[in-house]
Amino acid sequence: MQRRLRSKLVRVATALVLTMALVSGCAKAPVSGVSVKSLAADLVFGIPELPEAVPPPNTDLSPDQPLGVIGTRGSTPQFPGGPVPPPPPECKEAEPTDFPEQEAPTVVQGTPKEGFYKWVTAKEQQVSGVGPVVSHEFVERSIKDVEIVRGGVVQYTTVEHDLVFGAQRIVEQTYEVRQGAGQSDEGIYLVRRSSKTGSANPKEFVPTPPILMLDLPAKIGNRSDGTGVDPNTQEVQIQEGLVTKRHRVDVCGKVIDTWFVDAHQEFRSVTGETTNRQYDFAVATGMGGFIAFEHIEAPRTDPRLKIDARLGQIEPDAKSTNR
Repeated sequence: MQRRLRSKLVRVATALVLTMALVSGCAKAPVSGVSVKSLAADLVFGIPELPEAVPPPNTDLSPDQPLGVIGTRGSTPQFPGGPVPPPPPECKEAEPTDFPEQEAPTVVQGTPKEGFYKWVTAKEQQVSGVGPVVSHEFVERSIKDVEIVRGGVVQYTTVEHDLVFGAQRIVEQTYEVRQGAGQSDEGIYLVRRSSKTGSANPKEFVPTPPILMLDLPAKIGNRSDGTGVDPNTQEVQIQEGLVTKRHRVDVCGKVIDTWFVDAHQEFRSVTGETTNRQYDFAVATGMGGFIAFEHIEAPRTDPRLKIDARLGQIEPDAKSTNR
């Protein structure tokens, strides 16, 4: 009797163990921190694709970007805290005792001259699979469409190739110089940016309100702050800037005086993605109010890209020289 009872208990216990094993094998423990927030439903509801973010000029660091041909003239550049990068051999260097013919005026004098300008650049970029790549070279930028759009307001557009190694993007930026009688918002403003690669349609950014680049009359301590939203794409650019000094720009042997702005820029896409960069620039108010020097670090922290670029000629060429 006891043996039969013991055998029956063993069979029951074995069945319970097998049942528990089967249950635990079929059920999955929840994964901590994982949940479904949304499902792609474009085909069901016809939700349109979101527009691509408009990258800031000179800082397109997409990983699939081709390396391209890299110039290697000169030695490794030194950036803030070190000596100024040496110019390419064709660019005469001003002496330390050379001074500008005039101080940078507090208001903009004249208008920018249309044409093609050489610029002197020193670049350092961390390239995936290669490491740090350094170059010193000439690039070409142009100024076009200089016109008086209304009383006391001058517009002009700059055209440049993206300075990132291997990039094929062309960037156009339109600025307004507002000053004189009846202008309550005197200053230099970015009113439009357009970027295009090859035959692709250009990507437009038209900030509302325009982004203040330099408050006029210029003086040390002025702020260059602003936030602009493109109503069509919902792209956002935020700038926090401060005029910190007068800046001496060596234009291949001829020195000009400018106003230096220390700025931080942030760009936000419609999806909430952000990119940022340190963007220091100097405005030549005595030459129509265009930017004659740039220092870029992108992103602002742990930068993978550093650029110093400065104007290389006072008088522009009428035609492109394909430098």
